[in-house]
Amino acid sequence: MNNDFNEYREDKILKHTPINDCRSDCCNAPTNSDIMICSECQEHCDKFVDEVIKEKTERLELDNKIMSEQMKWSHIHDIHTFYCSEDNEVMLSGKNENGDDITLVFNAFELLSWIDIKYIKKQTIKHIRKL
Repeated sequence: MNNDFNEYREDKILKHTPINDCRSDCCNAPTNSDIMICSECQEHCDKFVDEVIKEKTERLELDNKIMSEQMKWSHIHDIHTFYCSEDNEVMLSGKNENGDDITLVFNAFELLSWIDIKYIKKQTIKHIRKL
């Protein structure tokens, strides 16, 4: 019974081992930036918090750059075509902010579930009243 408990305890400890996301100054061993303890010599790491923050910020900026390259924002200023097919597609075509032609294709079921016509009308009336 005691052996089972030890295995259970070891399993729990291993599952909650901190992630080593930087290197220690003393011996360049993997270190967790939250607890700042060297994984080799078990001494407090002298790595400055500012350096860790800078490294994490750089990683976040890189992640944001990758996401912004994947996500494209465009404004349609002149909608000139609406089409709904029997294949469950809704298409809107027009000119984007650069004057280029753009076509958006939506799944008709999803579009119907997301678009709130009453709310759009309400917000448009508010906008018109401000003019």
